[in-house]
Amino acid sequence: MPAVATARTLSDPEGKESPLPQERTNEPDTTIPAAFRGRVALAGIGLGVVAVMKDAPSTTTVNRQVKVLHLQLANDERQLANDGLKLSTLQTSSANADNVAKLQGSVAALQTKLAAYNVCIPQLQQEIGALNVNTQNTNGYLTDAYLQNQTIISSNCQKILYGQSIGR
Repeated sequence: MPAVATARTLSDPEGKESPLPQERTNEPDTTIPAAFRGRVALAGIGLGVVAVMKDAPSTTTVNRQVKVLHLQLANDERQLANDGLKLSTLQTSSANADNVAKLQGSVAALQTKLAAYNVCIPQLQQEIGALNVNTQNTNGYLTDAYLQNQTIISSNCQKILYGQSIGR
């Protein structure tokens, strides 16, 4: 038959039962009193605080680190401002490059017109040189005057010089 452990109790005078004190054995008592455990815990907390405070930087060290960080921030802000100026300059240069390209196109168009004028100017000079001023007088008074031109210039030059072809 297996052995069953039963809790033994004592009856006190009021009729209440209370557990029996444990029997003594030759084995050492391994229980730690609560008061001792509390003191050990407090000592551990104290040592932890001391260790943390020992490793914690002093206020002068923290102030030094804050100053270094402020200097780094100021340098970074200056660098950002310089980079912003460079970007603005590049954007302006880019816009200027676009403007230069537009101007180059305009200059090329003007050079083409100028070349056309250079071709047509001799024809214009011939037309002007061949103009005749015809007048009519009545009783010594000028009554009519008109220009007469027998020179014919090319239709291309008429468009360039007059903006349209002039029919003759």
